[in-house]
Amino acid sequence: METVSSNIATTPAGTAPENNAHFYLLIASGLILLPFLLFHFRAFDDNRLTSWQWTFAGLNMAWFPVRLGAGLAAAFLLSRLRLARRRPLLLLGSSFLAGAMFWGEPEVIVDASRYFTQAKQLAANGPGYFFAQWGKEIFAWTDLPLMPFCYGLVFKYFGESRIAIQILTTLIFSATVLLTHGLGRLLWDEETGFHGALLLLGIPYLYTQIPLLLVDVPTMFFLLLALYLFILALRRGGNIRVLLAGLAIFGAFYVKFSTWVFLAGFGMVFLLHLSAAPLATCKRGGAVALWAALFIGLLFYLEQDLLLAQIRFLLDYQKAGLDRWGESHVSTFLFQIHPLISGAAAYSLIEALRKRDLVHGNIAVFVLLIFVLDLQRIRYILPLFPFITLLAARGMNAVNDRGARRFLVFGVVHSSLIIALTAYLPFLENMSAVNIREAGEFLNSRGIEAVEVIPLARPGAVVNPEVAIPLLDYFTTARIGYEEVPARPELAAYRQSALRFTWEYRPPDDIYRPPLYRPPLASTSGRQPLVVLSSRPVPELPPALLRKSALFRHSRTFSRATGVFLDQTVVSVYYD
Repeated sequence: METVSSNIATTPAGTAPENNAHFYLLIASGLILLPFLLFHFRAFDDNRLTSWQWTFAGLNMAWFPVRLGAGLAAAFLLSRLRLARRRPLLLLGSSFLAGAMFWGEPEVIVDASRYFTQAKQLAANGPGYFFAQWGKEIFAWTDLPLMPFCYGLVFKYFGESRIAIQILTTLIFSATVLLTHGLGRLLWDEETGFHGALLLLGIPYLYTQIPLLLVDVPTMFFLLLALYLFILALRRGGNIRVLLAGLAIFGAFYVKFSTWVFLAGFGMVFLLHLSAAPLATCKRGGAVALWAALFIGLLFYLEQDLLLAQIRFLLDYQKAGLDRWGESHVSTFLFQIHPLISGAAAYSLIEALRKRDLVHGNIAVFVLLIFVLDLQRIRYILPLFPFITLLAARGMNAVNDRGARRFLVFGVVHSSLIIALTAYLPFLENMSAVNIREAGEFLNSRGIEAVEVIPLARPGAVVNPEVAIPLLDYFTTARIGYEEVPARPELAAYRQSALRFTWEYRPPDDIYRPPLYRPPLASTSGRQPLVVLSSRPVPELPPALLRKSALFRHSRTFSRATGVFLDQTVVSVYYD
C-alpha cells in the first residue's frame, strides 16, 4: 500500500533548544494559557461526571500556573533525553504509574455494582454456573460477559480484592498504550507510534476511568488489539496471525455492545488493503472473517434468546435515551480531551485528504464514525481514543523541529496529568460514592465480621439504594445480609431514566440472603451491626429500625457530597 512520507524534522536531534527558542516559547505559552482559556469558557462543558464547571469550582487557580510550570519543566527535561531504545519500557512504566495515581478514586459510576455482582457469582459458583446462568440468575441487563468473566476469575483466584482489579485494569490500560505504539509503528513509523501512545496519557478524562470496575477501558484495549492483529494478518498472513485476529475480533464483539458498530470499520480497512495485494488480501481477510464468525456465531447461537432481547431493549431504551443523556462534542474534544490533541488530529485528517493518503484511512474511519453516528457520550467514544491520539501524533509532525515536537507531546501529557490530579481527582474523592468506600474501610478497621444492610428508598429517589450493597461489599470483608426494599415505584416512574437498571436490579439470593437477622427485624434483639443506606444525612428511620438502632451504643455517619448531583448515598453504621 502506498504511504505518504512523514514530515520528518530537518533539524538534527542534538540541536540546542535555544536555536529554535521561539518554538519552545510558543508551545510553553500555549500549554499554560489553554487551561485558563478553557476555565473561562467552562460553562460550555456539559460532561456528566467531570465537567469543568464542577471540578474547577473549588480549585485555587493562583497555584495552578505554578503546577503547570513545574510540569512543563519536567516535560522539557524528558524531551531532551534519548529514549529510543527504552520506549516500550517507558510507555509501560509511565502509563502504569499514571494510572496507579488514581487508585484512591471511589467507584463513582453505579454500573460497577452489576459487574461486581456478576464477578462475585462466578467466584462463588464457578465458570460453568456463570455461563449457564448468564441472563437468568445472573442479572445481565445490557452487559456482555467477557469482562465480568475476567473480573470473576480475579475474584476466584486472588480474592475479592479491589487492588487486584485495579492492577488488572491498569495493566489493560498500559497494554493499550503499548498497542497504540505498535499500531502507529506498523502504519507509519516509530516516532508516530511513540507519540501517539504517549498522547493517550494526555486525555484527562481517561485517568478517571482506569481504576473503575467497568468495561470501557477494556473495550478500548480489545478494539485496538483486534484492529492491530487484523492489519497484521492482512499484510503478513500466516495461520497463527489469522487465528489470533479472529479471536481478537471475537473478544471485541463480546466486551460491549457499542463495539459492534465500530467493527464495521474493519470492512473499510480491508478495502484499503486490497490495492496492494488483492488476491492475498481477499484470502487473508476471508480467513479472519470465517474464524471470527465461527467464534461469534457459536456463542450467539447458545445465547440467542438473551442477546436478541438485549438488542431489542437497547434499540427501544438506550438508543432513544442518548439524546437526553448526551454530552456535546465541545465538551469531549476541548475539555475532556486536551484541545491540542483534538486540533492536531483534525489537522492530520485535513492533510490526509489533501494528499490523498490512504494509510490514514485505517484510523480515520473509526474517528469519523463518531460524527457519522453522532455519538455524543464520552463513554461511547472512549474506545476510540487511541485512534484520535495516533492522528494527533501525525498532525504534530507539522512542528519540524524534532526536539520541539517531543516537548509538545510531553507538555500535553504533563499538563493533562496535572489537570486530572489537581481538579478531577479531588472532585471525585468528594462525591457521595466515597461514603461507601469509607464505610467499608471503617467496618474493616473495627474488625466487624458480619452486618445487616438496610436500604431506605425515599419517595422520588433517583437511584435505588439497593444498588449500593454490592459496592459496599466490594470495600469490606464483612459478610453482608440484607432484606429487599418492600416498595418499589411503578415502571412508568423510571422507564426513561438513565439509572433505570438500579430499580430492576436484584442483589442475588445466594450471596446476600437470607438476612443475618432471624426472626425478622421488627422482633429481634440481635447485636450484629446495622448499616443503613439512604439519600439523606439524617434519614427518617421506620419505627422498627429506629428501635433496632437504639440497641447500639455508637453510630457513625458518612455523608460527604459535592452538592452537584441529584442523588447521593449516605451510609450510617450502628455498632457497639
